Amino acid sequence: MHIHSANRRRVLFALLYFNEGAPIGLIWLALPALLRSDGVPVERIGSLLALVVLPWTLKFLAGPLVDSLAMLRGGSRGLLMATQAGMATTILAAASYSAGDDLAGLTWGLVAHTCCAALQDVTIDSLAIRLTIVHERGRLNAAMQLGLYAGRSLLAGLALGAISGLGWKEACVSLAIIQGVTILVVAFLDLPAPTSADTHVRFTAVREAISAALRRRQTWFALAFAGLAGAGYEATAGLAGPWMIDRGVTTEVLGRWQALGVPLMIVVGSQIGGLLADWRGHRMATGVGLVGFVAAILGLAALERIPLIAFGGTSTWIALGAMYCVVGIFTVGSYAMFMDLTDERIGGSQFSAFMSATNGCEAWSLAIGGLLAARIGYADSMALLSISSLCCLALLPYLQPAKASKA
Repeated sequence: MHIHSANRRRVLFALLYFNEGAPIGLIWLALPALLRSDGVPVERIGSLLALVVLPWTLKFLAGPLVDSLAMLRGGSRGLLMATQAGMATTILAAASYSAGDDLAGLTWGLVAHTCCAALQDVTIDSLAIRLTIVHERGRLNAAMQLGLYAGRSLLAGLALGAISGLGWKEACVSLAIIQGVTILVVAFLDLPAPTSADTHVRFTAVREAISAALRRRQTWFALAFAGLAGAGYEATAGLAGPWMIDRGVTTEVLGRWQALGVPLMIVVGSQIGGLLADWRGHRMATGVGLVGFVAAILGLAALERIPLIAFGGTSTWIALGAMYCVVGIFTVGSYAMFMDLTDERIGGSQFSAFMSATNGCEAWSLAIGGLLAARIGYADSMALLSISSLCCLALLPYLQPAKASKA
């Protein structure tokens, strides 16, 4: 498969990100509900998920190895095919789970699966940095988000029986088939020639590039931005469900919104953001998205204080939809900006570190948002964290790449 055109690169990375999203939909979204419906205690589900998602959290640690191997002949192709074969094998083993089974076998099977999935993610990050050029990264990230959310929604829907009455076993088999198809595509990728056949030379070059990145102030400003800027929408996304349930919105309505409305609005926003980012600049799109989601959150919080408006009515859904739409713009713009700041020799290490920081933002903002909500209420908690996001606009002027990544 030739990938010399921008359109083909977008198709390729949409497919690869579909592969990234599919396990998330199966394990993060569907599995907890399935286990709970089988009578598994909530605390056991939490412990299982904490262990299973650990490889995704720590995936940046594999970055230096991936970056070193990726520049060797067949490195990226070999890594992708090996990790996808591992994902297919391990998820087929997990497909045999049924209600009443011991969870130990399922847990360790899924840990093996997510280890392969996390290594695939880092390899895809490294490949994306090396193959893309600056002025296409907004639209490329929009295609990635489309693939990611399509994979999440499809596999979650399959596992939960929302699609043709299928279930966990069929979803696992479907995921294995998806991996098999992707292996065939990757096998025929027309990847760039290696820069060196000497493993020692590659490891040395990667080590020096990482050292140089750690000395650049843009790296640390970018890590700070990634770890702080999304706090407002991460907390709102996590608290919106309990908030709406407490205000009388039914679980059925909320479930349809989470399964269909949220992915749709983020994908719509990401497509707008991709065009905006490549037209007006990645930092500009990031700033527009940040200001936009802060405004939407403040509007959402204000609705609770207007007596004539019924919370959970049309105005609430419009405000939530607007927030997720501009979150799509923010996500595409910021990811493209992080790509611009990444040294292409260490895409797996540096870009994955930025992505890990965004995961960290979700963790701390949800924890603090929950504590604040218990003390000052949902609306004030979300408004306060959105204001903290707005303060991160001050970091954007410092996120200009030291030099053009690629012409």
